[in-house]
Amino acid sequence: MPFNPSYLNTLRLPTPAHYLVSSFNVVLSGTAPLSPQLVSCPDFIQDLVTPADVQGPFYVPSDVENPARFPPRSTACVPDPVCLGDNGCSTSSYFSGLPFTLTGTVIGSDGSECWLVEGAQVDLWSADPSGQYWSVDDWWRRLEEEEHSKHYNCRAHGLSTSTGAYSFSTLIPGHYVAGSDWRPRHLHMKVAAEGLGPVVTQVYFEGDPLLGELDTACGACKSDHPDLVVAMTMYGGEEEGGVDFELGMLEGIGVVEGEGGGTAAPTDAPTAEPTAEVTAEVTAEVTAEEPGEEEPVVEEPVVEEPVVEEPVDEEPVDEEPVEEEPVEEEPVEEEPVDEEPVDEEEATLNFPASSAKHTAIASSAFALLFAAAFAH
Repeated sequence: MPFNPSYLNTLRLPTPAHYLVSSFNVVLSGTAPLSPQLVSCPDFIQDLVTPADVQGPFYVPSDVENPARFPPRSTACVPDPVCLGDNGCSTSSYFSGLPFTLTGTVIGSDGSECWLVEGAQVDLWSADPSGQYWSVDDWWRRLEEEEHSKHYNCRAHGLSTSTGAYSFSTLIPGHYVAGSDWRPRHLHMKVAAEGLGPVVTQVYFEGDPLLGELDTACGACKSDHPDLVVAMTMYGGEEEGGVDFELGMLEGIGVVEGEGGGTAAPTDAPTAEPTAEVTAEVTAEVTAEEPGEEEPVVEEPVVEEPVVEEPVDEEPVDEEPVEEEPVEEEPVEEEPVDEEPVDEEEATLNFPASSAKHTAIASSAFALLFAAAFAH
């Protein structure tokens, strides 16, 4: 697995001021009322009605629980929750998350016409940002804070308005492990209205790396269904208006929990054993892949090529013998010195030899004259 889902759960938006918004219309199949508020049917990609998806084991009907303990509410997961401990609460704590608002319209359809549905019961539940469900057996864990007294974390429900509208604020749920496999982030929804067939489905998020074939923890789930994957818009911060957003962008622009996007979670927060085991496995896989990530280090010798070329830069040093050629020409400069002996020899050979010759001739002539004189 090229990523660590438990690490992805810690990623936050760039600042606490940022938040995400999506729209998800729910279409129920049935017969139109006498005076319907007709509207254009949604432009679904594959189905006219909302596709059904696996309900999962964590749904508890609101009418089974004491309504006074679970009044209608539009907030599901709350930031910085404290679990009410009188029921043996052991759900792990988390701090902050990815703030998210889901809006939509409940619509009825008979296959040819569509209309707005007022008073539809809309139920929403999910795991928290760390991937933990706040449900056990036949009840849902409550929150201890006074402002959320008698409320249940990561669960909300209410009725659609006269225009069929609904709206919930929550935190995008985290990836969680089932067995030895991980699930993509998702919201569970159940929508029912009088005279129309109920829909139980799941809402997924664009850019989630575990959609489709990688959603191996739930083979029957439809995380690859295009009508169940919602696009998101990010608002807040210094940006004017919203910008298109998908979960795959978190690793590029997000921050780790506690580094600007929220308060750090306690290090001793309890974690479910399966999650710990899978996290260890995933961490081991990521660690095993680290050598592949260190390829830039292997390429460092390539970066150091200029160092290898330094001998080429030292070529002027090899040319030094050429610069020494004038030294070799010194003998040429000494030629006058070599010529001096030649001149002296010539002088010795010519001048002394000539003097001897002339002396001999003069002596001979003088002898003849001297002889002649005595002869007379």
